[in-house]
Amino acid sequence: MNPARLSYLFAGSFLVAVFVLQWWQRPNYPVMLYVIIGVCGLLARTIPLLVSRWLVSRSFGQPATSQRATIYTIPAIFGILLALFTVSFHTHVPSPSTLDTYASGKQATVTGIIDDIPDKRALFSRYVVRAQNLQFKDGADIPIDGRTLVVDRGGWPEFEYGDVIVVEGTLERPEASDTFAYDRYLAVSGIHSIVRANHIERISSGKGNPVRAFLYYLRTTTETQINRLYPEPHAALLAGLLLGARRSLPEHLTDAFNTTGLSHIVAISGYNITMIITVLGALFSFLPNRPRHLVTVAIIIAFTLLVGASASAVRAAIMGGIGILALESGRMQTPRLTILWTATLMLLWNPLLLRDDAGFQLSFLAIIGLTEALPALRSVTKRVPDFFGMRDTLTTTLAAQIFAIPWLALTFGQLPLVSPVSNVIVLPFVPYATLLGAVATALSFISFPLGLIVSYVCWLTMECIIRFTELFAALPFASIAVPHLSMIVAVLYYVCVFAALWFHRYRKRDVVLPSHGNV
Repeated sequence: MNPARLSYLFAGSFLVAVFVLQWWQRPNYPVMLYVIIGVCGLLARTIPLLVSRWLVSRSFGQPATSQRATIYTIPAIFGILLALFTVSFHTHVPSPSTLDTYASGKQATVTGIIDDIPDKRALFSRYVVRAQNLQFKDGADIPIDGRTLVVDRGGWPEFEYGDVIVVEGTLERPEASDTFAYDRYLAVSGIHSIVRANHIERISSGKGNPVRAFLYYLRTTTETQINRLYPEPHAALLAGLLLGARRSLPEHLTDAFNTTGLSHIVAISGYNITMIITVLGALFSFLPNRPRHLVTVAIIIAFTLLVGASASAVRAAIMGGIGILALESGRMQTPRLTILWTATLMLLWNPLLLRDDAGFQLSFLAIIGLTEALPALRSVTKRVPDFFGMRDTLTTTLAAQIFAIPWLALTFGQLPLVSPVSNVIVLPFVPYATLLGAVATALSFISFPLGLIVSYVCWLTMECIIRFTELFAALPFASIAVPHLSMIVAVLYYVCVFAALWFHRYRKRDVVLPSHGNV
């Protein structure tokens, strides 16, 4: 019995079942379905020649027996049953006690607590509110539960995490557009309604979790200090690099990042954390393994705390850590199993991530690229000068881009043709800007003039990021629209990529085979 194979079967069957069930979400699946799956597991010993024996012998290259077929079928059955239970448990069903039941476009008054860090932008603010009470005009109070997104275009006064507020406005359901499933995007965070506020009033403050409140205060204070140190758009860029805040980025710069495939550097996602940390690993390659690992882990923890340790930030930190493990591990089996188990645990927590969270999808694709394509690309880039980690930066960037770009095109309907080149040129500046920006900001709390001196060097690195991004965005055909890219095309692309990688490994294995005796 091989524990690794059992893990592959259990986690793999769970992931496949969760993926399929995203198009058949039910709060309760038919009992007969569970019975059929259970019977198939029990019959694995009696019908191995028809199903299990064939699968085992083809998958693992070993003679199949009834006992082995049973052993390998049981974890797969358990994986499918766990997927059914997980999806049914997390499927949202409106009820008289949930806010979205009453979201019909009418004017209403909602009382609740701000449950997450506010998203404050130039023209509006958005607050995630855990509702407690609902009242319609000339109606009685209705005790309710559920998270809602409050959109305030007044902009003043500003409210903070833990504030208890009363919101008057239009209560409605989020709707999907032709290009973006906004309702499913919000559902990932447990949000099923929107309040477009006409008036907001604060009742009390300090009702949130004290630890989260402190972390959010740290983030807000840091953002304020960044605005004191840097002009725009550099302040907005550094806030994006350090905190994932994109509210103040000029529209033309945001479009340039999207066109060049660089938008991930100013978003809290496992994709950008993985890329930044891998570049840092290349820059600190002169250090022994253990100190380098400690430095990277410390950076991940510090970043997570700095951005407020929200759910998306924690998920991104986990993904970044897995990316490092995949890079640093000498055994390919270890990172593969680790990635598989990480995906399993994260989907147990929220199965909606698999279909509706682009950050989750791109994070895993980037990490799969690092684990699968990196060895093959190292032989391609071996002639690149290893100056300031340039070779490793190029290799890791291309490995992630090979797997991420098609999904970017499929998800957002835009194919950034210059993305591989722009990432290779711009990404090396990002760790320097991030580290220098963090140092300058921290020093400014102790001595503002000293922090200001360091900020000048950081400003130069961010200026390089901005200028190169605008240069690549201005190139003809930097990005092309692919609004109708088919899922079949994307799947065929990945099949071809995996086939090419398999062929590369197979050919390499043939080349290194030692000779035996005289031929």
